Amino acid sequence: MVNRTTNITGRVLRNLKNHGITTSQIQDEEVWDELSNGQDNIISEINTDKTITITLETGIDIYPLTTDAIIEDAVLRKNVGAVKAVKLPADWLPTSSDYGNVSSQSRRFDVVSNKEFIEFVNVNQTTTITHPVIGTVVGNQLKIFPAPSSSLNNVEMEFFVYLISSTQKITGVIEPELPNIWDKCLECFATAQFLNGNERQQWLSEYSAELRRLRPAQHRKHFNLQRPSVW
Repeated sequence: MVNRTTNITGRVLRNLKNHGITTSQIQDEEVWDELSNGQDNIISEINTDKTITITLETGIDIYPLTTDAIIEDAVLRKNVGAVKAVKLPADWLPTSSDYGNVSSQSRRFDVVSNKEFIEFVNVNQTTTITHPVIGTVVGNQLKIFPAPSSSLNNVEMEFFVYLISSTQKITGVIEPELPNIWDKCLECFATAQFLNGNERQQWLSEYSAELRRLRPAQHRKHFNLQRPSVW
């Protein structure tokens, strides 16, 4: 089955052929590199976010925030800019905005800086609280405190994760992380990188126009990056 990368690469090579550049002059790997650059450029331009559901597990205090499939031995780039809790379990009760004054009945959760997290954990090592009240982003992971008790096993929490780039380069087997509505944008960006002068500007203009047309999609609740298997 032909994947998205193959389809977009084929269109880029066809575009270049129309400009007098033959496939023998351009390697697929070169196109993939420019598709990757285009994807990172788009993500930085549109302040992409992803809604993530984390399922709590007894005693587990760290959860992945990666936006790509977990591939054995793969080195993932840090691409999480910020995280915000948007939905807590229905039976969790609202409390004061001061997470430093939590009680056994508290059901608030805050994502804070690494420094604030460490300070809070150090002061509350002997806490009797059995549900997570605070978290921090470490690389592409969310570390929480305290680790959930058995009563919270399989309880779900939702977060907005704001992204600054993709996690991996696009290759023949790794498809774009952006949804397929952005394929035309990627095609235009990559095509432009192999051209000069007016021809290059033509494709960059098409890229910019497509970016402006699709930018509102980032504000729709259903707009998510691909690779949902890890959530």
